[in-house]
Formats: sequence, C-alpha cells, structure tokens
Amino acid sequence: LKQSLKKTLPMARMQYAPDRDQLYYLRYATGLRNGNVNAPLSPFVYQLVHPTGDGEQYETYSSDYLQGLELGAKQALRDGTWIVNSAIYYNHWTDLQVIIRDPLALTENVGSARSYGLEVETFLNFSPRWATFLGGSLNKAELTQSIETAPPTLISPAQTIEAGSRIPYAQAYSFFAGASYFRPAWRDTTFNLRLSWTYTGPYSQFFLRTEAGTAHVRSY
Repeated sequence: LKQSLKKTLPMARMQYAPDRDQLYYLRYATGLRNGNVNAPLSPFVYQLVHPTGDGEQYETYSSDYLQGLELGAKQALRDGTWIVNSAIYYNHWTDLQVIIRDPLALTENVGSARSYGLEVETFLNFSPRWATFLGGSLNKAELTQSIETAPPTLISPAQTIEAGSRIPYAQAYSFFAGASYFRPAWRDTTFNLRLSWTYTGPYSQFFLRTEAGTAHVRSY
C-alpha cells in the first residue's frame, strides 16, 4: 500500500491586550490525520459476519480533516495572584475516523461531525507557599450525519448509527481541583507537594454495529 498526501493547513490568530493583565484572542486552525490500513483479519471477519457486505472496502481508511475556531481570554487579577483562563470553541470534522466493533475493531471514515464547548481554569496563589487550582470543561461532540454500519440481511435490516450520536472518547464534562505547597529545600531547590482531584464524565469507547450503538464508560 502506498499513500501520499499534500494539503495546506491554514491557521490564523488575532489578539487584543488592553493592559499587561488581560489578553483576549480569536484563533482559527486546521488539522488532519493520515489514513492507514486496518488489521488484515478485521475485514476478513467482517465478510464472514456480513456475507452480503464488502469487506474489501474496510481494508484501508482515508485521512480526516478538522477546522476549529476558539475564542478565549487570559486574565491576571489581584496583582497577578489570581489567574483565570477561559475559552469557547467549535470544531468541524470531515471524513472523521472512528473505531467500530464488528466484531473486531475497524477504523472507518464516518462522514461529518462537530464538537463545541467551554473550558475554564483558575489558579490562586493566596500565600508565598500555598496555591490552589480549579477548572472544568463541557463538551458536546456528535455526528452530524447518520451512518449505515452494516448491510441488510435476510433476517435483519441495515444497522445505522444516527446523527447526533456522541463521538467516541469525547467526554461530556470533566472537572479538576487541587492545592500545592512550596517550600525552599536546599540552595536553588524547591520542595513541592501537590494534591489534586479529577472527575471525568461518561464517554463511549467505540461504535458498535448493533442497536446499542456505542460502548460506554461510566464517570470516574
């Protein structure tokens, strides 16, 4: 298999800083992931499970392409002891690559998808030795078109993952918090003790070619 790829990936950024403690920005960026080949056994097993399907079409998968827009702010408050960073974003995928189980893992291009959300993080130094941090994110990531993932058979209709299904590994929300303690140790060495807590919302690992649609991981 031989594959070549040439594509221009534009990026642009505008920012405004009314003073040394505030920065506001708007960024547009693009990206892509190369296509590749699936494990030789996966298309073969697919053909056995779906005799009317075309296993050869899953031997390879193509590149996908991302366009992203982000609007954010970085602020230093209380003489720089309190830092607040925040951003909202919107991403759009073309020919998104995802993993679908059938029954072995196959990477496929499933068409267009989007994600949008909010990220906030804050850091507070309330003494020379103590600092706290807190933040979180909300994310909506979904397919924008339905996917027929298996052909119809004599005993079952075609199986479809509907538009609006959450993209695998896209967390709906997450939060973190913690504190750090600093103390001079020896010469230019500083002792740092850090305690942190993270909560990750539910997400799916991969799509399934069944009515269940996705394989879910609970919050932790």
